[in-house]
Amino acid sequence: MATKSPLCKHIIIPIDSNNISIFMRSSGKHISNMNCVFQHIKSNNFIDFIQSDYKGLIVISNKVISSSNLLVIELYIKNQNSMNANNVQSM
Repeated sequence: MATKSPLCKHIIIPIDSNNISIFMRSSGKHISNMNCVFQHIKSNNFIDFIQSDYKGLIVISNKVISSSNLLVIELYIKNQNSMNANNVQSM
C-alpha cells in the first residue's frame, strides 16, 4: 500500500529491504522510466528523486500526485523483473 504525506509529494511504498536494495541499484534509470511514463500519459507530474527508508521506498515528486499516478508508480515498481512483486504492498 502506498501512503502519502499531507501534500502527496512524498509517497512511501512499503516493500521489504531486499527489494529496496535491488531497486536502488538502478534508481536513476527507474526515475527516468517513470518520468517517461508520466509524459506518455500527459501528466504534469514527474519524479524528483527516490530514497530508501526502513519503511520502504520514498518517492518525491514535483507536485501533488493523483491516485491514478500513484497507481502508475505502484505498477511500475511491481513490474520490475528483478523484484519479488509479492513483497510490494498494494494500494
